[in-house]
Amino acid sequence: MKLDCLSDKSISQPIVRLYDFNGDEVQRLYSTFRDLAEGRLTECRVHELDGVESADGVRLTLFVQSWDQAITRYDGQNNAFGCGLTPGAWENVASLTEPFLRRPAGRFQWLTGIPGEASLLLSADGSW
Repeated sequence: MKLDCLSDKSISQPIVRLYDFNGDEVQRLYSTFRDLAEGRLTECRVHELDGVESADGVRLTLFVQSWDQAITRYDGQNNAFGCGLTPGAWENVASLTEPFLRRPAGRFQWLTGIPGEASLLLSADGSW
């Protein structure tokens, strides 16, 4: 699975993108979302998960909090992002990810958006 950030004048806000994944990788990501929703995890550094290749040092940390904040710059760095959501919102993100467990490539899903400083995109081939 590849992790990067797209940011240029042709898009309204940066896009943190997870793409080019196999079945095991998307299953691991789905399980992470479920673990955040069900309280088995309070934080996950996606860039450190097995099989994740980060472009240009992009880092993405997911965490549970009491309000839905979506994607923000994290640790004051341009290529570090955090996504804080409530357990219920993580449950929704897991549900949005489920179709990738059984459908062929060529699909995409926005996992988070506004409010936030960037959107989170899950895409089989990187497109949307």
